[in-house]
Amino acid sequence: MKGTTVPGGRADSVTASGGPTWSGWARARDALSSACYRIMVVLALAGIVAPLLVIVFSSFSDTLYFSFPPKGLSVVAYRRFWANPTLRDALRFSIVVGGVTMVCSLALAGPAAYAIGRFHFRGRSLIHAFLMLPILLPILMVAIALVILINVLHVPRHPALLVASHVFVATPFALRVLVAAFAGLDRGLEEASASLGARHLETLRRVTLPLLQPGFLSAAVLSFVMSFGQITMSLFLAGEGMTTLPVEIFLIADFSYDVAITAVSVIVVAVALVIVVVVERTTGLERVI
Repeated sequence: MKGTTVPGGRADSVTASGGPTWSGWARARDALSSACYRIMVVLALAGIVAPLLVIVFSSFSDTLYFSFPPKGLSVVAYRRFWANPTLRDALRFSIVVGGVTMVCSLALAGPAAYAIGRFHFRGRSLIHAFLMLPILLPILMVAIALVILINVLHVPRHPALLVASHVFVATPFALRVLVAAFAGLDRGLEEASASLGARHLETLRRVTLPLLQPGFLSAAVLSFVMSFGQITMSLFLAGEGMTTLPVEIFLIADFSYDVAITAVSVIVVAVALVIVVVVERTTGLERVI
């Protein structure tokens, strides 16, 4: 057995017959790790994209029920969606609830994030942890507890109650984004603005808010998405005439497999992609996510 010395004094394992060296094993290990990483990325992307492709192709089936692969191509699913007032009303109601939830979540998370991210005071960490608590609580248990509470208090089922439950779920996510945005804000820019004679409100309008725009945009999108896709709270707390789109899709898929749900799913995905493109063109995803 012969050996060669590498920097650092370690003997490189080289056999008389020209066997692999330590550097050769390292290159092989790195190549294997890189290949495994790429395979995992491809599998993860396939797991995300494949269900979407199934829904997209199924939405152009010529049958009245969900089928894949489609036996023929048609737009009957989109016609059935447009002719179904229940689905259209559920979509409209979900958009309204999501919009109101987004505004309320930002209104609650904004001041809290400003205090937590910009100031140091006694109990700051405890308050932050308490406000983030809904993320850790099982949504199903919270929904059941709220149902029991409103039944005991004889509170009528009202859209405001549904919005409040969505705000309860969405606000911690908005708070998490905004706290990071406030904490990462360079206060030297605000001090420079003040030293140049700008008043507090003018500094807030021209310096602080533009710098926080990506954070608020991210929090707004995240709050709306959390509300729009929330099915547990909606299933337990929605009253008559307050069916959201996820609940309506769940009911249709559970009983009839109507092909119209594939059409509305494709429409929702397309709108989400449009939002992503707009955010990328206006602000940049790397500044928002």
